[in-house]
Amino acid sequence: MRATRPVRFVVSAIGLGWALLRAGRPAHRSLAERLGDLPLADAPVSRPVRVRWSDRQIPVIDAADDDDLAAALGIVHLHLRWTQTEVMRHLVQGRMAELVGPAALELDAAVRRFDLAAAVPEMVQALPADTGRWLERFVAGLNHAVARIDPLPFEFRVLGLGRTPWTVADVLALGRLAGADFAWTMWPALLAARRRLADWPALWRVVASAGTAAIPGSGQPGSPWPPPLGRSGSNAVAVAGARSASAAALLANDTHLPIGLPNPWILVGFRTPTQAAVGQMVPGLPVLAVGRSERLAWGAANLQSANSALLRTEVTAVERVRLRCRWWPGHRMVLRRGVAGPVVSDTPAFAGRPGEALALAWTGHRASDELSGWLALPRLADVDAAAAGLAQGNVPPLAVCLAGADGRIAGIAATEVPCRPLPPADLVEDDASPWRTAEWMAGSDADARLDPADGLLVFANNRLDRAPGRALAYMVSADDRAVRLRHLLAGTLDLAGLDAAQRDVFAASEHALAQAIVDAVARAGLDAGRHRKVLELLAGWDGRFDAGSRGALAHVAVAGGLLRAFGRRRAAAYRAIRRVPNLLMDWLAEADPTALRQALDPALRCAARTLARHGDWGTVHRLAPNHPFARVPLLGRRFAVPDHPAAGSLDTVNQTSHAYGRHRHATFYGAVSRFSCDLADPDSAHAVLLGGQDGWLGSSTFADQIALWTAGDHIALPLTPEAVAAAHPHETVIVPPA
Repeated sequence: MRATRPVRFVVSAIGLGWALLRAGRPAHRSLAERLGDLPLADAPVSRPVRVRWSDRQIPVIDAADDDDLAAALGIVHLHLRWTQTEVMRHLVQGRMAELVGPAALELDAAVRRFDLAAAVPEMVQALPADTGRWLERFVAGLNHAVARIDPLPFEFRVLGLGRTPWTVADVLALGRLAGADFAWTMWPALLAARRRLADWPALWRVVASAGTAAIPGSGQPGSPWPPPLGRSGSNAVAVAGARSASAAALLANDTHLPIGLPNPWILVGFRTPTQAAVGQMVPGLPVLAVGRSERLAWGAANLQSANSALLRTEVTAVERVRLRCRWWPGHRMVLRRGVAGPVVSDTPAFAGRPGEALALAWTGHRASDELSGWLALPRLADVDAAAAGLAQGNVPPLAVCLAGADGRIAGIAATEVPCRPLPPADLVEDDASPWRTAEWMAGSDADARLDPADGLLVFANNRLDRAPGRALAYMVSADDRAVRLRHLLAGTLDLAGLDAAQRDVFAASEHALAQAIVDAVARAGLDAGRHRKVLELLAGWDGRFDAGSRGALAHVAVAGGLLRAFGRRRAAAYRAIRRVPNLLMDWLAEADPTALRQALDPALRCAARTLARHGDWGTVHRLAPNHPFARVPLLGRRFAVPDHPAAGSLDTVNQTSHAYGRHRHATFYGAVSRFSCDLADPDSAHAVLLGGQDGWLGSSTFADQIALWTAGDHIALPLTPEAVAAAHPHETVIVPPA
């Protein structure tokens, strides 16, 4: 399959280009026209459901009971994000080649081998009655919209999609897709280094111990996993009432995911006699993953725990399947299983050494019930009950922040992992027994934080577990973002302070590296006068990745030049674990003057050329959220939105990832949503998405929040009926059959 990769990509590009040409341009749709598309009549509800909409097409649903709320949510999700949820369903089923042609065959093969939805049939059977009922009503709403929305989305014409009903199993499978492990994006580069570098054992010791280092790195290598997989970021903060200007608890959460359009989230509010809440949902999943009720607020960051492992295995079963493909013959593939799990090393990106069969062990292959705990949150009155309900979670592994109207806060690690020594001796492990025994450790056993003495909880993908023998993780982000947030959030706090912290662009690790480079130039005996402009910028740089910063651009260009001196495989491994700054600093401290001169001189000269050409960080580092169609050659330009200078880096609170180098690029991963609230005021919640609320191409609310995002502004998400009516002036009514 690899030999024909360029041909397959060309075929997909031609096929999609032709399909786009035939489909024409998506028509502009005003808010009134989009609300007119809603399938309101003969809906699967028992009584009329009123839905109020803001000018940015954010709904607040008012239903007579929870059954009707779930059905209305299904209708709203499909109305706003039908294509997005359908593509996600194809992705988790390993059927993307049916939509975009042979370019997706390797992706489909990888997804089939990873078997993301393996536990779903058992999960469906084990659902608690209330959760099962909620999902059935949500699916009824989805299918009502599937049958009645007219016209079909523009992308359906291009991708060859049709009206396909949903099932509860489909929804649970989307949950497993959203819970795919961040480690999978790191493995391809690490496995390549393991196959090809003679000093792999020494490199692995550095890689495996990096999770306890104080400085994070940057960049992600190429990976077969597209959005929404590979989620590894986010900042979540809870402030106790004793530290709050309002004397009530505060909460803020900004989520970090692949950047594109439509946004990975939708903003939703709802009210029934038993619950009222506002916040963020993943399209196709009927729970508020980030949000607030009248008495509670919640948010989360990825825990980056060791929920996956690669195990050397003997093959015990073989299955042959055929992948259907658009514009290309079907592809026959072999699915192998071992004692330890599905064999994933048949996918080239995850290949082991010659003769090795590597199986995936993943906690997501075990049946679990994450939804019940999240569904209960809007009804709960205190953080203790919320923490207890979330403790049963498994994937995605989350560090959850909770804030109560009584001023209390709590944090919990919501996952479970097998009890085993961490870090392992090698990336590929031999002992599968921990994954087969009943001796598993819940995250809450290792780290549950109730009412912290300093009144502040900060989760930023940093290491949480500290007790010997109770480790949840080993390759995690360092404490830099968490330390920075604690610095910014000292003293008495209000919402304005939380909002400002979410936009901070200082990177202590990169600042320290820049100073280390200046010191190394002197140690190497280089002619400082020859590189005066670059060295002055590095020495004077304040560590902030502002869009207009020349120092930030000089630093990234020099660091990229140094990284290239390590060689492609080793550099890829460093980027994979996001540890570039500390690894470069270690090398600068240990290298002899000759090695320093050989690496620094070309890096500094390259940086000078980069500065002369581009000038500042924002000219090179661009914020360009775009629809996937924008990547289609030639015709894709009609789907592109204007790009903007981007502030931040992977190491900053306002995360915007980038590769180390000198070329203009669009940030591919980072902050995509911001949410915050003060529990003293039920109408204080506000949020903003990098993009827009509507997934309908041509809609007036498809990308209308980008301007708010770049300006640091937000949208009010009130809870009280009076404030909802004022902020959401457009009303629709979903009615039952006559």
